[in-house]
Amino acid sequence: MTLPLLEGVKVANMKTTYSIGEFSQITGLSAKTLRLYHEKAILVPSSVDEATGYRFYVPANCLAPLHLL
Repeated sequence: MTLPLLEGVKVANMKTTYSIGEFSQITGLSAKTLRLYHEKAILVPSSVDEATGYRFYVPANCLAPLHLL
């Protein structure tokens, strides 16, 4: 199994935070899986908007799923 971790992403163009949808595309994990991982404290987002509940991830979170393999 291979993950599309940052495949084709140029470091100079990297964002500082990613929405759950963007992070899902980067890691290959579904948004539903990311929500479950957050609930189980397996992969915790860098921040959660208190008003909306939206989860945000940073590039360092991209490496976290690797320990699950």
